[in-house]
Amino acid sequence: MRRLQELQKPNLMFQMFKNKEPLSTADLTKGAARILDAKYEKANLQKIVDTCTHLDTVEREQLLQTLKKFEHLSDGNLGDWNTFLVRLELKEGARPYHGRAFPVPRIHRETLKKEVERMVKLGILKWEGESEWAFPSFIIPKSNQTVRFISDFLGVK
Repeated sequence: MRRLQELQKPNLMFQMFKNKEPLSTADLTKGAARILDAKYEKANLQKIVDTCTHLDTVEREQLLQTLKKFEHLSDGNLGDWNTFLVRLELKEGARPYHGRAFPVPRIHRETLKKEVERMVKLGILKWEGESEWAFPSFIIPKSNQTVRFISDFLGVK
């Protein structure tokens, strides 16, 4: 452990704070800045199976056959979930929740706008000019260079 006198030396203090951002967070910042537009494409099943090096040849073949059996689930398109109509009944005296929007870094605004427009085109979201109800939403990067759209429904109880 360093002694306090060593830390108080002007040269050492300059070296410690000469960078604007600590190195420990610099990589995270660079990673956050690399959020790209969402790319939805058909999955390459053979490539996925080839990355499973922990499986032996027989297991890889079984995995490939199983993935091919359900290939329609990884075609890059959004599927439909057909179910009965859901109606939410509010408790008497319940007030609408209108959450404050999360701040969006300037570097991510275009990507967020494109993702929202894409989701509106697909019918996932519907544009409402004004509403008593609002839930803050944001995007986070996924490991495959696409984005995950997240809405915070915590305020609804």
